[in-house]
Parts: sequence; structure tokens; C-alpha cells
Amino acid sequence: MSIGKAAGSNADAEAAAELLLHDGGNSIDAIIGGFLAAAALDSATLFAPVGIIVAGVGRGVRCIDGRPLQPGAGQRRPRGVAPGQATPIAAFAAAPRSLAALAIAHTYGANKAMSMLARPAVTAARKLGSEARANLLSMFATRGPRVLQQSDVERALLAAGGQSAGGMLGAEDLDDLTPTDERATLFTLGHDTTAALPSWQPDDGGTRPGDVTRREHLRSSEVLVAADANGTVAAIAWSPDTEGVLVPEFDVRLPADAAPVLRGVPRVAPKSPRPSALPLAVLSRPSDGWYAAIAVSARGDLQPGELRLDGGALAVLLDELAHVERGTLALGASVTRGKVQSLRVPGRR
Repeated sequence: MSIGKAAGSNADAEAAAELLLHDGGNSIDAIIGGFLAAAALDSATLFAPVGIIVAGVGRGVRCIDGRPLQPGAGQRRPRGVAPGQATPIAAFAAAPRSLAALAIAHTYGANKAMSMLARPAVTAARKLGSEARANLLSMFATRGPRVLQQSDVERALLAAGGQSAGGMLGAEDLDDLTPTDERATLFTLGHDTTAALPSWQPDDGGTRPGDVTRREHLRSSEVLVAADANGTVAAIAWSPDTEGVLVPEFDVRLPADAAPVLRGVPRVAPKSPRPSALPLAVLSRPSDGWYAAIAVSARGDLQPGELRLDGGALAVLLDELAHVERGTLALGASVTRGKVQSLRVPGRR
């Protein structure tokens, strides 16, 4: 009998998560190992914007904001790109916090060492022929997020997104990439049900002057949810940028989410999180010991009003969410008194 279940929009991530759950891992192991499995096969995943939410009996609901940061910390403001001047791709390179987000999630009670969670990903990258990416994954497994400050890694990142390439990424940007770790915002939905949402939902208040990116809209995300019989649910969302800034030495891409400095326009403050679509939520009924993690791909955010169960089943809610926007895939994993279920609603494309 399985002690947990997982569901994901990425088949490789879901398979790795399920394998970990069957091999003594918990839901936290599952989402970390699943993400690393996806990162092994895709250059845009390892440094992608990441959001993680973990909840369960006796632990509350915690959110880890792993969105990348605006670069340029400790540097004088450059002259900036003049009107009509081509903007180098390096100017969009943001400072990644994904590895630090995984490290914090791991401290929430993972059963397995990070080296064990990363081992299948290292093997998969090597089978794919990406020895450089496999080496970076292996270094992360042993050194954690401080691998970005290792001399050869730092040198490669700055060569791709630093001043010599026309970007703003500097050593100080890589020195402190600690994600925000906070309690979720709680909303009462009725029928003894509570929704917990992270604070990184996209800001609809408009774009500030100078906050220019390469895209008019946020990229959609990949999502993975897991639940275990210990009463813990976890979810991770990441937004890979297939057109991001290539770091050839390690066969990975930095997300091109930074706002370039424009001549004559105030620049976006360094170290500020960059907007990303990372739609996650947790529903709970404390009186029943019932928790459910929800993640929805191809969406910018989730709103409390969309999450009402009103006595209905989780599958019904997911189906409604999947119908809100064309191409959406809704996933959920829940646990009630040790009984675990996973659900998925195929996207309509």
C-alpha cells in the first residue's frame, strides 16, 4: 500500500515523486526530488522561479517564495539602455533563489538527505548527455545553495549575466539569496474550510516606471503536489524560461525576468522579487484533520473566491478551476486521517 500520492503537470517530476513516496519518502521529499528530476532534463528548470507551500497536522501552512531577484546590488547605476537601442539578453538575467528555496523546504522535515534526492537527477542528466548539468546538480546536493558562490559557478553566472555581457548580475547578488519563508494568508470559506494562499500572487496594481521585461504576460508554470500518510501535503510550482540566459558552462538558463535599466528612468530596486505565475493554495478542515494541496498550471494566480468547496468534493473544485481558463491543468493531493488521494483534471486546450 502506498504511503502517499503525487500528481504533476510534468510527467518526469510526477514519476520521481511517486517513486520517492513508495521508497519511504514523505511529501516534502517528493516535491524536491520531483523538481530535481525535471531540472535534470530541462536547462530552464533548475534556476526557474519557484514557489513552495507545505501544510499539515501540527505545522500550519508555510510558504517559501523562491522567485528570482532584481540584480544590481552594491553596484552603481549604469547609464542604461537608450531609447531605440537594442537591449542585450544579459540585461534580463535575474538572480535565482530556487536552490535556496529547496534547501529551506528540506528543513521542514524531509526524510531523505538532499544527496539521495538529487542522485536520480544526476544520473538522468548524465544519460541525457549533459555532464555539465549533472555536475552542477551533484555540487548542489553536497554544498546546498552556496554552490552559487563557488568560484567556478559564480564565474560562469557572471559571464552570462554580468556587466561584461551587458547585464547587471554581480557577486553581491549571489551572496544572499535567502527566500522569504512565511505563514500563508488564511481565508475562511465556510463549512469549516480554510484556504491558505501565499503572498506572492501577481500584483494587479500596474507596472512601475522602468519595470520593463521581455514579456507582456507572465509565463505559465509547471506544478507538482504530494501528500503522505503522516498528514502533510506539499506543493511546488516553477516557471521555466526556455528563452532565458544560457550559462553554457553548466548547460542551464537564468530566468530572463529582470527589468533592464533604462536611460533616464528610475531603475527597479535591486534585491526585489520579480513577478512570476506560481499558483498554489492549501485547503483545510481542521475539525476533520483534512488537508489538501492545490496547484494550477497556466494560471497567473488563485483567488479565495475560487476555492469554495461548499460541501462539495475536491475533484469538483479542481474541475471548476480547470474550466476558468483554456489550457489550465488543475491538480490536487489530499490526506484525511491517514488516507491519501491524488486527483488531476486535464487541461482543456
